[in-house]
Amino acid sequence: MGKYILRRVLSLIPVLLGISLLVFLFLQLIPGDPAVVLLGERATPEQIAAVREQLGLNRPLPLQYLSFLQNLLQLNLGTSIISGIPISAELRARYPATIELAIAAMVLALLMGIPAGILAATQKNRWFDNLVTTGALLGVSLPVYWLGLILIYGFAVNLQWLPAGGRSSDVALIQPITGLYLLDSLLRFNLSAFWDGLSHLVLPALTLSTIPLAIVARMTRSAMLESLTQDYIRTARAKGVSEIWVVCQHAFKNALLPIVTISGLQFGTLLGGAILTETIFAWPGIGSWIYEGILARDYPVVQGGIIFVAIAFVLINLLVDLSYALLDPRVQYR
Repeated sequence: MGKYILRRVLSLIPVLLGISLLVFLFLQLIPGDPAVVLLGERATPEQIAAVREQLGLNRPLPLQYLSFLQNLLQLNLGTSIISGIPISAELRARYPATIELAIAAMVLALLMGIPAGILAATQKNRWFDNLVTTGALLGVSLPVYWLGLILIYGFAVNLQWLPAGGRSSDVALIQPITGLYLLDSLLRFNLSAFWDGLSHLVLPALTLSTIPLAIVARMTRSAMLESLTQDYIRTARAKGVSEIWVVCQHAFKNALLPIVTISGLQFGTLLGGAILTETIFAWPGIGSWIYEGILARDYPVVQGGIIFVAIAFVLINLLVDLSYALLDPRVQYR
């Protein structure tokens, strides 16, 4: 087990190096000059040259990349060119919002997707199965920005049941402990702040959960259909075991591995920040922050943000791999 974890961790090093190189090169292809963005279009060539020298942008690309890697090894993600705030401070301030939104969206996806997939598999080719497969197709196909705007128009503008955006009506209501508003409000025994944060979370979480919900439902249905055709299922039914026990205990338990795999991948994707959802709902997460950095040509923000997201994604994948042995005793690590 220990050797397997060590091999997996070591195998992540070239992956992260490749990601850092691709991000660095892609940023160089974006039109515009960070020095011009920082100084404005009326800046003189001398001023632009001075800022480029200060930021190290006048050095050859290999030297810029090596400098970036050196800072990364020292856990120094740099400072934002535009705001002057350290990247690590921005991550501490913004990533809890993305984590909270990702957890809420994934919980909704699992609570609705897994039961829908199980019922669809047990009623293959019937009306409910057709309903689930059609709904899953729509969930993957609907544009997130369109669905978000429809939900805002329906529930925030017309019905006025929920707020249209933001994370809280009054940030001062919640004194941060972990950065997760709902958890902090419960730890502070502040129910008004809890309901306020929950009301702001509903619409973006619903919008963000549509794609993982559809994927989880389809994967659950597929895994359950395969599991229900196995010999041990026929044996259990022949022994007179109730159908509910056969489905939930025998079939679902043996269909968990692909469900856990796809759920982990989807959760890792959500932790990367949902740019469209966070932008539409003015959610102060890491996705909208990286998007703003791209528009402003803020190299340290984009590089540091994407590297941090990549590390979070590969760690989620590692945890998913390690969970296989707990879910299925037949899995052995070598």
